[in-house]
Amino acid sequence: MADDPFKFALILPEILLFVGISVLLLSEVGGGQRRLGGLFRAQLVLALPLLALLAQSGGSTETAFGGMVVVDSLSRFLKICAVLVVGASLALSSRYCEDREVAKGEFHCLALLAL
Repeated sequence: MADDPFKFALILPEILLFVGISVLLLSEVGGGQRRLGGLFRAQLVLALPLLALLAQSGGSTETAFGGMVVVDSLSRFLKICAVLVVGASLALSSRYCEDREVAKGEFHCLALLAL
């Protein structure tokens, strides 16, 4: 199993992020008019495990999918920084979204998909 070319464990944070965003978007479609507080908490629940997975992953350079995916310490650091910046921007934009009645999940899901 050491020479497995696919190594799905390397892209597990991205897979979990995509599944979480999909669930968040589907819950917003069927949920009607909701407040941003619940949406922000849901995003926090989504981002914290992602940060934990990124922080605990090993320090060595690993490749998967025939070299198309390279995970090293710089990519982990930049991904953690991106998650923190998107989280801060979503936290700071909550009042703007409430004032402009943009309390739909599309804005937040789009920001999370930028990761």
